[in-house]
Amino acid sequence: LRTAMIGAEVLRSNKSAAVGKSITTRFRARIRQANEEVYQCANQYRRHWLALRRLGMEAQDPLLRPLVPSDLEKITLSTEGAELGDSKKGNSWVWENFATGERVGDNPRHKAFLEDSKLPPGCPDRRH
Repeated sequence: LRTAMIGAEVLRSNKSAAVGKSITTRFRARIRQANEEVYQCANQYRRHWLALRRLGMEAQDPLLRPLVPSDLEKITLSTEGAELGDSKKGNSWVWENFATGERVGDNPRHKAFLEDSKLPPGCPDRRH
């Protein structure tokens, strides 16, 4: 999701430097495709989050939170195009530094969940 959001923002910032109708039209098409990819990734994240909830993840998990539309708002890659008041806008939790599946920290529930997820489907040791 973050990769798709960064890609869309890079295209938007590069479009401002483009000159000519055909080039800007191509940029618009690419930006539209990149935005669609962001929405697809967001929907995929939401489906995975719901699946994790059904498997027992707490709703208030500090690492994986529900995704709301405001989390997909514009990110700031540089201060070049900053506007007055931008510094008061908080970044979405999506951009916070959180652990991935390989670095679960000291939380034993996360470790157990990760170990259980590595088991092949149908394995008798799989916890339900």
